[in-house]
Amino acid sequence: MLSVMIGSEEDELAVGEKINIKDILYESRFFIVNLLGIIGFVWILHALIAGIWNRHSLISGIAMLAVCLVNCYWRMFFVTGFRHRYFSHRSFKNKVPGWLKWAIRTPRQEEMYLRTAQFIEAFLSTADAQKGVIWWASHHRHHHKFSDTADDLHSFDYVCKETGSFWKGFYHSHVKWVLLKKYKKADYDKVPDLKKFPELMFFERARGYLIAPTLLGVGCFLLGIGTGIGGWAMLFGGFFASTFLTYHFTFFINSLAHMMGAARFDTGEESKNCGWLNWFTMGEGWHNNHHHKDIAASQAILPEEERSDVTYQILLLLEKLDLIKIVYKYTDAEIAEARRLDNLAKEKRKSKKRELATADVS
Repeated sequence: MLSVMIGSEEDELAVGEKINIKDILYESRFFIVNLLGIIGFVWILHALIAGIWNRHSLISGIAMLAVCLVNCYWRMFFVTGFRHRYFSHRSFKNKVPGWLKWAIRTPRQEEMYLRTAQFIEAFLSTADAQKGVIWWASHHRHHHKFSDTADDLHSFDYVCKETGSFWKGFYHSHVKWVLLKKYKKADYDKVPDLKKFPELMFFERARGYLIAPTLLGVGCFLLGIGTGIGGWAMLFGGFFASTFLTYHFTFFINSLAHMMGAARFDTGEESKNCGWLNWFTMGEGWHNNHHHKDIAASQAILPEEERSDVTYQILLLLEKLDLIKIVYKYTDAEIAEARRLDNLAKEKRKSKKRELATADVS
């Protein structure tokens, strides 16, 4: 069951080609995982409701929900912090911390340490069941290069305009693109900095991306047995339900972050800043900022925005621990410019309201 998470295994289709019955049957594995996640939520809800009369059911429901949320958000951090900001955009680098240099003295030892750290980060990133980091990064870099054009993998704006349907645009950008065979393979030409590492290619060519989610699922099952909650209950409530959340929180950025909110910068595409998405995505809601400068480790620019970029706060902690080096931080001039654009936008909105009020009076 765990061998069927995200991605196609057949030949590629053209962009926008309809998914026929054969494709749906083939890709039913993706829907099965989502269905198992929904069953997990029903299981949690049932336990919580039954807990009104039964204490053990209440404790089981709370435990399953807690494990679900923990598994969701630690995996989301590896989506946002490592799949996205490290492997896709290289916005920070691993480094040998000063407090370890007594043991790591030669260039060879330093290289081994950095490659081992990167391998562990890639391994933990695959626990979200979204295939290997090279597959993920190659498609994400393609998205940035062709954002909201005919060549974009998951453009809401393009598909919406082409089909005249809001819902087709949403479905394509949120889920359908994952099911298209066109996106089965990574484009290795877009990730020369990653494909040179055999240990990262292991996750692409040997189905190594299945190991971490399988171990996590088994771990949840054993946890359920060990705590007396039940192995199947914890597998569904703690693993599959959290996988469902991790999938769709990730997909929210592909779809909703190009649909809802406001654009601070004119980036030539339809990315938006949508503050409430940060609750689910650990800071990825500042999506227009990100498309404006994707090398920045922080997707927030203003100090009051940074508080909601939880991923960046964790990266700052890792930097303080001397484990990483952030490549680019916004300058005072860039922060001032962002604030100026915000003030200008506010003035335009106020002016428009006054015009509408005057028109109503007339």
